[in-house]
Amino acid sequence: YSIKPSINNTSKTHLVSSTSKLISAIQKAESGDTIVLTSSNYKVKTSLKIDKSLTIQSADANKKATIYYTGEAKTPAFEMNPKGQLTLKKGQRFNMHLLVYNTICLACITYQ
Repeated sequence: YSIKPSINNTSKTHLVSSTSKLISAIQKAESGDTIVLTSSNYKVKTSLKIDKSLTIQSADANKKATIYYTGEAKTPAFEMNPKGQLTLKKGQRFNMHLLVYNTICLACITYQ
């Protein structure tokens, strides 16, 4: 995947085009970074561990990106850890039923 400096120069934008690149970007990102989904579909088999402040958004608001979570039953798509905060920008489609197993997680996610 590629990284571009953001306008404010303190955070970075990570452009990801595959599930493996999405997972890598989440692991390598620093608090305040934005992950931009450049493909339309991402299939995730394990919980995405969020332990910093991140924003995930689609590269094109007219072409929505979808993260399909296919992990084990009763596990969250996003595992919220200490200091974890996730913002999902408008334009994304997420299967909301994937998050109901961890209600604490829902309090840490902002939808804009």
